[in-house]
Amino acid sequence: MRCLAFVLVGAALLAAPLHAQVPRRVAGMHADATKSCAEIERFVSAAAKKSDTLSGLGDFHCAGAHAVPAGAQLELTKTAWNGALRRWEFALRCASPEDCVPFLVWAGGDRNSSVAGASASSQSIWANAAANPGPQLVKAGQTATLTWDAGGIRIVAPVTCLDAGTLGQKVRIRFKNAVAILRAQVVGAGELQAGL
Repeated sequence: MRCLAFVLVGAALLAAPLHAQVPRRVAGMHADATKSCAEIERFVSAAAKKSDTLSGLGDFHCAGAHAVPAGAQLELTKTAWNGALRRWEFALRCASPEDCVPFLVWAGGDRNSSVAGASASSQSIWANAAANPGPQLVKAGQTATLTWDAGGIRIVAPVTCLDAGTLGQKVRIRFKNAVAILRAQVVGAGELQAGL
């Protein structure tokens, strides 16, 4: 884009061409305060109680909420159970669309109970499994599926079990074509879970 610069010298007005690069797209960033994950969790918990969907929240993740202004009014648009990822998902948006784009937050849980009771019930499942070991759910040399949760990111990968294990036990595992050995907890038949 060409711009003209006008220079006033005495009483004469001179026009001189000025060549400048003007970007085609300019991104603006908010320097204002943003909502914390705890604030978003409190809103979701209160909204879920109003709809009698859930009684509370357990392991809450709000990695999908980026730069939501502190003063923005939120709306809960959808609550759904994601069976594949074993979590409750909450679709949110700002009441004023110019404040933020719609986003997703989630809480780990149990489909048959409230999200708040899920973490307590899972702890009792592991305690019961340790006291009464059941059938072996993974065997040494078996290929199993490892789910790794950290910082709102979920990785699912095939691994080789180096030990046999029952529900709740920690077993040694190795990623395919790797030498590093890790430990993961048995959560189902051929299913393991690890976290940072």
